[in-house]
Amino acid sequence: MTFQLVITHQKGYDLQISCPSLGSQYIVSIPNHQLPVTVKWTAPVPTHIATFKLNLFSKDWIILEGEEKKPLNTFMPTSSFSIFSCWYVFKGQDGEEYRWRLREDGPALFKENIPIVTYYRKYKNEDKEYLEVYNSSLQNTLDHIILTFAIMERL
Repeated sequence: MTFQLVITHQKGYDLQISCPSLGSQYIVSIPNHQLPVTVKWTAPVPTHIATFKLNLFSKDWIILEGEEKKPLNTFMPTSSFSIFSCWYVFKGQDGEEYRWRLREDGPALFKENIPIVTYYRKYKNEDKEYLEVYNSSLQNTLDHIILTFAIMERL
Protein backbone atom coordinates (compact mmCIF):
# COMPACT_ATOMS: atom_id res chain seq x y z
CA MET A 1 0.00 0.00 0.00
CA THR A 2 1.38 3.42 -0.94
CA PHE A 3 0.72 6.78 0.65
CA GLN A 4 1.67 10.38 -0.05
CA LEU A 5 3.37 12.91 2.18
CA VAL A 6 2.15 16.26 0.88
CA ILE A 7 4.62 19.15 1.10
CA THR A 8 3.23 22.64 1.65
CA HIS A 9 5.26 25.83 1.90
CA GLN A 10 4.31 27.76 5.03
CA LYS A 11 5.03 31.31 6.16
CA GLY A 12 8.64 32.28 5.67
CA TYR A 13 10.71 29.32 4.58
CA ASP A 14 9.05 26.62 6.68
CA LEU A 15 7.71 23.43 5.12
CA GLN A 16 4.77 21.39 6.34
CA ILE A 17 4.89 17.71 5.41
CA SER A 18 1.65 15.91 6.18
CA CYS A 19 -0.12 12.64 5.60
CA PRO A 20 -3.85 12.91 6.33
CA SER A 21 -4.38 9.14 6.03
CA LEU A 22 -1.86 8.56 8.86
CA GLY A 23 -2.86 11.63 10.85
CA SER A 24 0.75 12.80 10.94
CA GLN A 25 2.25 16.19 10.28
CA TYR A 26 5.85 17.45 10.34
CA ILE A 27 7.27 20.97 10.29
CA VAL A 28 10.70 21.65 8.78
CA SER A 29 11.59 25.04 10.24
CA ILE A 30 14.14 27.15 8.39
CA PRO A 31 14.19 30.52 10.14
CA ASN A 32 14.65 33.35 7.64
CA HIS A 33 16.20 30.94 5.15
CA GLN A 34 19.14 30.59 7.55
CA LEU A 35 20.46 27.58 9.36
CA PRO A 36 20.19 25.57 11.61
CA VAL A 37 17.14 23.67 10.41
CA THR A 38 14.75 22.10 12.93
CA VAL A 39 12.50 19.13 12.15
CA LYS A 40 9.46 18.58 14.40
CA TRP A 41 6.57 16.17 14.42
CA THR A 42 3.50 18.28 15.22
CA ALA A 43 0.60 15.81 15.09
CA PRO A 44 -0.81 14.10 16.99
CA VAL A 45 1.69 15.14 19.74
CA PRO A 46 4.39 17.82 19.23
CA THR A 47 7.85 16.21 19.30
CA HIS A 48 11.27 17.60 18.40
CA ILE A 49 13.09 15.16 16.10
CA ALA A 50 16.38 16.88 15.29
CA THR A 51 18.24 20.06 14.45
CA PHE A 52 20.97 20.15 11.82
CA LYS A 53 23.22 22.66 10.13
CA LEU A 54 25.03 22.42 6.82
CA ASN A 55 28.08 24.69 6.78
CA LEU A 56 30.02 25.94 3.81
CA PHE A 57 33.34 26.45 5.59
CA SER A 58 33.12 24.13 8.58
CA LYS A 59 31.77 20.70 9.56
CA ASP A 60 28.08 19.91 9.12
CA TRP A 61 26.40 18.77 12.33
CA ILE A 62 23.21 17.22 13.69
CA ILE A 63 21.57 16.94 17.10
CA LEU A 64 19.05 14.11 17.29
CA GLU A 65 16.46 14.29 20.08
CA GLY A 66 18.08 13.22 23.34
CA GLU A 67 21.59 13.01 21.89
CA GLU A 68 24.70 15.19 21.80
CA LYS A 69 25.80 17.28 18.81
CA LYS A 70 27.75 15.15 16.32
CA PRO A 71 29.14 15.40 12.78
CA LEU A 72 26.40 14.88 10.20
CA ASN A 73 28.48 12.29 8.34
CA THR A 74 28.27 9.96 11.38
CA PHE A 75 24.46 9.93 11.03
CA MET A 76 24.28 10.06 7.23
CA PRO A 77 27.58 9.16 5.51
CA THR A 78 28.04 9.16 1.75
CA SER A 79 28.89 6.03 -0.19
CA SER A 80 29.73 5.35 -3.82
CA PHE A 81 30.58 9.00 -4.40
CA SER A 82 31.46 9.76 -7.99
CA ILE A 83 30.75 12.46 -10.51
CA PHE A 84 27.78 10.42 -11.78
CA SER A 85 26.31 9.07 -8.56
CA CYS A 86 26.24 9.84 -4.86
CA TRP A 87 24.38 7.86 -2.20
CA TYR A 88 23.65 9.12 1.31
CA VAL A 89 23.16 6.27 3.76
CA PHE A 90 21.31 6.20 7.09
CA LYS A 91 19.85 3.68 9.51
CA GLY A 92 16.15 4.07 10.15
CA GLN A 93 14.47 3.76 13.51
CA ASP A 94 13.71 0.17 12.47
CA GLY A 95 17.47 -0.59 12.27
CA GLU A 96 17.38 -1.07 8.48
CA GLU A 97 19.80 0.68 6.10
CA TYR A 98 18.36 3.16 3.59
CA ARG A 99 20.07 5.15 0.83
CA TRP A 100 19.07 8.48 -0.71
CA ARG A 101 20.24 9.18 -4.23
CA LEU A 102 20.33 12.66 -5.67
CA ARG A 103 18.71 12.77 -9.09
CA GLU A 104 18.11 15.59 -11.52
CA ASP A 105 14.40 15.75 -10.63
CA GLY A 106 14.93 15.34 -6.87
CA PRO A 107 16.04 12.76 -4.33
CA ALA A 108 14.77 9.16 -4.21
CA LEU A 109 15.11 6.73 -1.32
CA PHE A 110 16.17 3.11 -1.85
CA LYS A 111 16.35 -0.03 0.25
CA GLU A 112 18.38 -2.88 -1.23
CA ASN A 113 18.43 -1.10 -4.65
CA ILE A 114 14.60 -0.92 -4.75
CA PRO A 115 13.02 2.57 -4.81
CA ILE A 116 10.77 3.01 -1.79
CA VAL A 117 10.21 6.80 -1.72
CA THR A 118 10.18 9.22 -4.64
CA TYR A 119 9.99 12.99 -4.48
CA TYR A 120 7.71 14.79 -6.94
CA ARG A 121 8.43 18.50 -7.42
CA LYS A 122 5.82 21.12 -8.05
CA TYR A 123 6.30 22.45 -11.59
CA LYS A 124 3.06 24.37 -12.09
CA ASN A 125 0.66 26.02 -9.66
CA GLU A 126 -1.82 23.18 -10.20
CA ASP A 127 0.69 20.51 -9.24
CA LYS A 128 1.22 19.40 -5.69
CA GLU A 129 4.62 18.67 -4.21
CA TYR A 130 4.87 15.35 -2.37
CA LEU A 131 6.81 12.26 -1.40
CA GLU A 132 5.34 9.01 -2.69
CA VAL A 133 5.98 6.22 -0.17
CA TYR A 134 5.66 2.80 -1.79
CA ASN A 135 5.56 0.64 1.33
CA SER A 136 3.24 1.28 4.29
CA SER A 137 5.63 -0.56 6.64
CA LEU A 138 7.88 2.54 6.42
CA GLN A 139 5.59 4.29 8.92
CA ASN A 140 7.88 2.89 11.64
CA THR A 141 10.84 4.95 10.38
CA LEU A 142 9.00 7.98 9.02
CA ASP A 143 10.76 10.42 11.37
CA HIS A 144 14.17 9.57 9.90
CA ILE A 145 12.83 9.57 6.34
CA ILE A 146 11.45 13.12 6.80
CA LEU A 147 14.63 14.27 8.57
CA THR A 148 16.97 12.86 5.90
CA PHE A 149 14.73 14.21 3.12
CA ALA A 150 15.08 17.69 4.68
CA ILE A 151 18.87 17.21 4.70
CA MET A 152 18.85 16.06 1.06
CA GLU A 153 16.84 19.09 0.01
CA ARG A 154 19.39 21.40 1.65
CA LEU A 155 22.46 19.76 0.00
